[in-house]
Amino acid sequence: MIIKVNVITNAKKDSVHYDGERLVVRTTEQPVKGRANRQVVRIISGLFGFRADVVSGHFSRNKLIFVDGDDESISASLERLKQEHLEQQRDRKQQRERT
Repeated sequence: MIIKVNVITNAKKDSVHYDGERLVVRTTEQPVKGRANRQVVRIISGLFGFRADVVSGHFSRNKLIFVDGDDESISASLERLKQEHLEQQRDRKQQRERT
């Protein structure tokens, strides 16, 4: 399965979230000599439990990542990330409405 990914380098910590359209991967690595790409592949492989590889966007923040695994399992993980994102948005909206 191919996944759209936006990469943010030089972050304080590695993290992944879904912004409604694509995965956003934050990595502490710098975009030098492929270090950030390798870290993004490690993060995504760990997230889905399958081998991953950059197929497009090697020198760009916007990448296409191929995850070599069970499409149902990958889709379920993506759906979980989407739901977490929606819950966080609802929580933020409720907090703003209270103030």
